[in-house]
Amino acid sequence: MSITLHKRIKLKLILVLLTAIIPLVLFIFYLFDLWYDTSKSLVFQENLAAAKLTSTIIQESFSKASSAAVMLADNPDFVIKLTKNKQEAKSYLKNIIENNPEYSSILVFDKEGKIITGSLDITDEQENTVNISDWEYFKTVITTKKAFIGTPIIGRFKKAFVIPVVQPIIKNDEVEKLIVVSYRVSDLKERIKKSINNHNKTVIILDAKGEIVFVTNKDLLDEKTTSLLKDSDCFYEAQKGNDHLIDNKYLPFLDQRVIGASTPIINYNWVVISIVPINYVFIQLTKVQNVIWLILFAAIVFALSLISYFIRKIRIIVS
Repeated sequence: MSITLHKRIKLKLILVLLTAIIPLVLFIFYLFDLWYDTSKSLVFQENLAAAKLTSTIIQESFSKASSAAVMLADNPDFVIKLTKNKQEAKSYLKNIIENNPEYSSILVFDKEGKIITGSLDITDEQENTVNISDWEYFKTVITTKKAFIGTPIIGRFKKAFVIPVVQPIIKNDEVEKLIVVSYRVSDLKERIKKSINNHNKTVIILDAKGEIVFVTNKDLLDEKTTSLLKDSDCFYEAQKGNDHLIDNKYLPFLDQRVIGASTPIINYNWVVISIVPINYVFIQLTKVQNVIWLILFAAIVFALSLISYFIRKIRIIVS
């Protein structure tokens, strides 16, 4: 058997092998692409569901705090106590705090921004140093005469990170007093983490200005970092009332690319973002892909070995 004929047979067998393998490879690529799209769609749905659940939790929390403030503002006995018996009013507020540990404090201010009374155990001298007339939430409520959820702040006395829920007491169509229920961010954060129950999932809460209130798996962020998402699509689209899908976006404060969704917190103009690392999403796909490529490579090597073996046999027989 000539060398030329031997090479031709070998080449034909290899071509037959490739003809059989190429459609299989193309089919595998199609399956991977289909799996990729399906996995990504499921991740979008899971994160959108987590964002909506978180939005509901925050709505309920703010609604409860607002209801407590409204109840006090509409309670004529309590309003009378503010004028005639501040100590009794203080005791009443402290009792509410004891039954609602998620509140850091409840304080009542006059229209000048000075404290009238509250649940805090502070001296008269300390009370005299308190004036919130320069705070944004005070100015907003005085101007609009409506309830308001303020930007999170650090409490002056307890040093707790809180969200001020403010309710005005109106008299003769003017704001006479303000009731401020301070909701602990740490309690809200912990409740959200328990509801999500997934250490790979990160939930980010943005206030009405787009500032980051907190990130579930991060400590308090510095001022520069809290502003990183205020100009993002995930904030603007959600503020318009739309759900927004986040696809392979890089977040510098997490130092990774992520995939997920954002949704609005109805009635409060805040936004919830739920995300997972892009690498985590497709880790199973990558593992399976690597195994399949390994099996395919081994099959090709085995097939080529068989071809070489049979060609040698043919050569020996012919010879």
